[in-house]
Amino acid sequence: MHKLISNPEHSSTPATQPYRVGWRIRLMLVALWLLASGGCGLQGSSKVANVSQSGFDATVSGTDLVLVKFGASWCGPCVRVDQELVKVAGTFAGRAEFVKVDIDSNRELATRYKVRGIPHMVLFQNGRPVDQRVGFQSAAQIESWLRQSGAATPTAESIQQNPFVSGV
Repeated sequence: MHKLISNPEHSSTPATQPYRVGWRIRLMLVALWLLASGGCGLQGSSKVANVSQSGFDATVSGTDLVLVKFGASWCGPCVRVDQELVKVAGTFAGRAEFVKVDIDSNRELATRYKVRGIPHMVLFQNGRPVDQRVGFQSAAQIESWLRQSGAATPTAESIQQNPFVSGV
């Protein structure tokens, strides 16, 4: 199972003593699988889309409930909130839309919604802003906020589809 080769470069290891390289191959395969399957939610997700100035109004008015996160790629708490949003987006699939706005490239939007600190989340209902939060929020806090704001409770089916939520 393991590919064995000798290591003549190390004087402490005799040339006749083999060492294993199979773990490197397995590690690369696992890394490739994580990248292909969406991994641990560290990279961008189709559940949380990036939106720019040009498509913002259509995105916000096109769905009953939209959570917009204003942030920046250099902001540590913003990156952590992105990971939490991926979890929540899986739970609320079909009931709410989740989008991100980069404030560095969309300054007009940040000004329009009075973004003073990041991460800054604005909840839109039927195209109008109804609530906002500033700072890091965990997935549980975001879910609670959505439920309090009138978002439909997620179904057991959507919870089972979300790998970050344990069991129904």
